[in-house]
Amino acid sequence: MEILQIIKESQQQHGLRHGDYQRYRGYCSRRLRRLRKTLGFKMGNRTSLLGRK
Repeated sequence: MEILQIIKESQQQHGLRHGDYQRYRGYCSRRLRRLRKTLGFKMGNRTSLLGRK
């Protein structure tokens, strides 16, 4: 599948090539924050995100 190849390439580029899980975690966190901001999600808890009212 193409999506798995994209994920593997992203992992290799952002820290997992050298076993740097902290760097990859930071990369994933930034990506999620960017997505949430773009989609308009403001708050959330462990189970769900709340959109704008």
